[in-house]
Formats: sequence, structure tokens, C-alpha cells
Amino acid sequence: MKRVLKAGIHSLTLEQVEELFCSNGHRKKLFNRAVRGIKNLISAGVEEIYIDGSFVSDKEFPEDIDGCWMPNSAVDSKKIDPVLLDFSNSREKMKTKYGVDFFSANIIESGSGKPFLEFFQTDRDGKRKGIIKIKLE
Repeated sequence: MKRVLKAGIHSLTLEQVEELFCSNGHRKKLFNRAVRGIKNLISAGVEEIYIDGSFVSDKEFPEDIDGCWMPNSAVDSKKIDPVLLDFSNSREKMKTKYGVDFFSANIIESGSGKPFLEFFQTDRDGKRKGIIKIKLE
């Protein structure tokens, strides 16, 4: 069983995430790609970004970084890389370019009926788990 974060939302800077979760070259490469996508969202006005998935666990080689971002009135959707809004082919372009599976936090995840922000805080057995909120500087 993989170890996950204690239930709740944990605020960390990108530097803290790197320090805590980039324990090998594979994780570092995933993180660096994701940071490019995160910075694009920030430049578009996104103020809340969350990451989750096996990247924030002790899994040695996670496949990608899961996450979500909260839309707000300040977001300029024209500044968001269209790849981060392309959900075709199981989000293949997003995974290829940024190594992420990012969703709008208030969109409903179809299998659970919960908004992604809530969905990411529950494991497959329905138990609460933690996620990371990127602390913007």
C-alpha cells in the first residue's frame, strides 16, 4: 500500500514540493514539466492550483501529476495554453507536453459525482487523503 498525505489541504511552495517529492531523476523530470504548465496557469490569472495523485505519495515512479485549478473572474482563458484545456484522447496532449492530468476544480468527476477538488481528497476506498495547494509567491 502506498503512503499518502494526511487528510486535508497542505499549502506548499513549488520549491517545497520539489524538495519533498523529487527524490529521483524521474520525479524531478515530471515536476519540471508540470511547473511549466503551472506557471502558464498562474500567468493566466489562476490563483488556486492543487496537485495530487501518486506524485504526492511514496510511489517511486509515478506516471504523471494529477491536479486541478480553480477558475475565477481574473482568469484570462485566452492566456491558458490550449493543451491544458484539451481533454481529447484521454488528455494525451496535456500529458505529453506537461506530464499532468489537470482539471478545473469545480468540474464534476463523472465516476464519483464530486467536483475534482473534492474527488482528489478521497482515495479509491473512499477514505480521506491529503492534497497539495501550490502556495503562490
